[in-house]
Amino acid sequence: MVDIVSLLSTVGTLALLLLTGFVGGKLKVLDETATEKISVVVLKIVQPFLIVNSFLGCEFSPENLQTGLWILLLGLGLHGGIAVLAYLLAKPIRDLDERKISEFAMLFGNSAFIGFPILESVFGKTGLFYGAFFLASFHLVMWTWGIMILSRGRDDIKLTPRKIFINYGTIPCVIGFVLFVLGFRLPTVITSFTGYLAALGTPLSIMVAGANIARVKLKKLFANPHIYYVSAMKMIVLPLVAALIMRLMGLPEYLILFGGVMAAMPCASVVTMFGEVYKMSPGYAGGLVGTSTVLCTLTIIPVVTLVGLIAKI
Repeated sequence: MVDIVSLLSTVGTLALLLLTGFVGGKLKVLDETATEKISVVVLKIVQPFLIVNSFLGCEFSPENLQTGLWILLLGLGLHGGIAVLAYLLAKPIRDLDERKISEFAMLFGNSAFIGFPILESVFGKTGLFYGAFFLASFHLVMWTWGIMILSRGRDDIKLTPRKIFINYGTIPCVIGFVLFVLGFRLPTVITSFTGYLAALGTPLSIMVAGANIARVKLKKLFANPHIYYVSAMKMIVLPLVAALIMRLMGLPEYLILFGGVMAAMPCASVVTMFGEVYKMSPGYAGGLVGTSTVLCTLTIIPVVTLVGLIAKI
């Protein structure tokens, strides 16, 4: 049963963080230089500690290991299924760069910095443990199929073994998994340290999204119909389709609910990062992330509620 009160509280908190970032952007406190630096800190420092900290939050047992591996398989299967649908749904977009960014954005959601608070409100602390295994699948798919999406028609973007296995997502997943399996008890000072750093992820990333929105002319941003199309597919259509397919497959209720929640997340912040790094419609990429994050505060509660109902059918 989805706790609507807890979910509503979480969504309200995210909305206030987004508004804070927006105001900070308008006041030039969070200017472009600041948000770029913060994004690097979040990606290269905060996210790795968030992943490791999530593994440390659950004690090892054969049952927990089995559950975690089921989540990992679910994540790979969910990303695989959505990858096919995202490819087809992005086809109508004529501009090649916008099409690739749209396909990438529909496939990869903000599973950590927005997904983790939502998971905690739905599943409690166990949700963070589930999320850690899901992030492992996220990074495996992103650094393989995700790079292949962006490389279409480009000779300067290449898929390499190093990118697949050595990045700021997969390495922390391996470290966290090893610590979990070994049942390693870290000193309190270390667990507190990782916890403090992990806690920075959500407020910093959401405020950056708000600040990025503040720098865009809202009339121009909200006039692009592709942004609404991709956001609707990403946060409404795809999670409900995924939940129905998982239900038809006979998966347990908690897996259906978990998969539906993860599929309903707004576009991942890395969409903006790749758009800027590869000069691939960066304004459009930023608009997708910012707009979908705003709209998520309106869509997440009804979508999660519907997913919960589907899981019980």
